[in-house]
Amino acid sequence: NFSEIVFCAVSEYQQVRGYGTHLMNHLKDYHIRLNITNLLTYADGFAVGYFKKQGFSSTITLNEQVYTGYIKDYDGATLMQCSLYTQVTYTRLTETLSLIKESINVIRTHRFNQIKQAHPDAKFLPNDIHTTDLNNYDNLINIDHNEINSSDETVDINLLYITLKSVYQEIRSHPYASHVQKRTLFQDYLSTQPLFPIDLDTIHERLKTKYYHNAYTFTADISRLLDIVGRAFSNQKKDIFNEIRVFDTFVRRKMNEFGLEIGHAQ
Repeated sequence: NFSEIVFCAVSEYQQVRGYGTHLMNHLKDYHIRLNITNLLTYADGFAVGYFKKQGFSSTITLNEQVYTGYIKDYDGATLMQCSLYTQVTYTRLTETLSLIKESINVIRTHRFNQIKQAHPDAKFLPNDIHTTDLNNYDNLINIDHNEINSSDETVDINLLYITLKSVYQEIRSHPYASHVQKRTLFQDYLSTQPLFPIDLDTIHERLKTKYYHNAYTFTADISRLLDIVGRAFSNQKKDIFNEIRVFDTFVRRKMNEFGLEIGHAQ
């Protein structure tokens, strides 16, 4: 259950453009589709650094009997292995990591606000939310989390419905309504194939099924929607792009008006 990379090269003047990583990620996804989860290669001194960046290691976990006799030994080269994770789409790894980072920040923000409720007199520096181990606050265990979530849900659901309704009523909301619509305008969005697609209709369905237990996850979905559509339409004609930017600004302002701070567009 392995493949050997015998030769891999990118022109020297192109190496800084990320083509080597792009090539390797496509190779990894191709092997996962074939249910091959290990890559082996003999790397010379110049290539060891590249393969390390691609997740290869000189620590070989494959049983030696699996590959002995199938690959040729090379003097002065280092045998390296990369184990592939079938749950990962490597060509979308950057997008996946960004979503994970965003999710962690949402969770930490929620946790941070809970701590502030338990310790109203506590003083925090601006970066404490990112650098402090939020599990070190002993009094936090005295908080009834179910009570907090129940209270938040009663207040937030009504607020979230009002917020979403105001977004729907904005005339420029149509590109955000549903990612399955077949209008020409949506083709760029469809072609991006976001790993975790989101749209206003999905957010509405999640509200109806009580998916959102607090405002933080709702805000994260709205933020992700603006980011995905903004990226998809970034190469559109100027008038279409301007419409998207105007709507983006409107949503962020409206969210802030309802106390659901979403920040500014990147």
